[in-house]
Amino acid sequence: MLPSTLIIPPSAALTGLLMTRLARFKHLNALAFLFFIGGLSGLATLRVHPSRAQQIGYQLLFSVGGGMLFPGRLMAVQASQREEDVRMATALVSFGTSLGQAFGVAMGSTTFQNVWDILVKRDVRNGKIPKNLMLEGDQAARSAEIIAKFPEAVREVYRNIVAVSIARVWIVCAVLAGVGFVAALISRNLSLDKGSKVVDEKVMSAASTSASSEA
Repeated sequence: MLPSTLIIPPSAALTGLLMTRLARFKHLNALAFLFFIGGLSGLATLRVHPSRAQQIGYQLLFSVGGGMLFPGRLMAVQASQREEDVRMATALVSFGTSLGQAFGVAMGSTTFQNVWDILVKRDVRNGKIPKNLMLEGDQAARSAEIIAKFPEAVREVYRNIVAVSIARVWIVCAVLAGVGFVAALISRNLSLDKGSKVVDEKVMSAASTSASSEA
């Protein structure tokens, strides 16, 4: 997991600087979701014995996307608000992120357990797992120590079940990232210079009024 930890902070910092220079966020947010989709789709292909290049490479992709979205989501919310509403909107972004993480954990664990149950029952029917060594989905979280005591052939079957179950979680996440990509594409391409433009307009209006009164 070290590649993710190392990549996200510099990705967020560079994206923030780029958004400040371009004064736009829409297409960078869309690009971030593309990185997300690519990385998550790659992780969904991993099985029991992936190469180190696959493990690191796919993490780099979705970590770059995740870093880009740290400033991007704030910019998207703040740019569309009136000046007096920006602080409240920023607070709601934090609340929405925490709420989404709570639902994300529940959704991920539910997906994992459901796929686990389907695969275990399939392999029991096929005779790959004896019925007395069958583990239900609600036991998956603490299954490592239990599976370590099983015969090697059964352990290998469970390793594959774990890999496929996790892969299904990545697929669900990739689909949600696709929804985010569509949302980013259809969002308005607002300028981050809105505040300075409003100030300029007020200054120009005041100057015009002053010139008219003098005339």
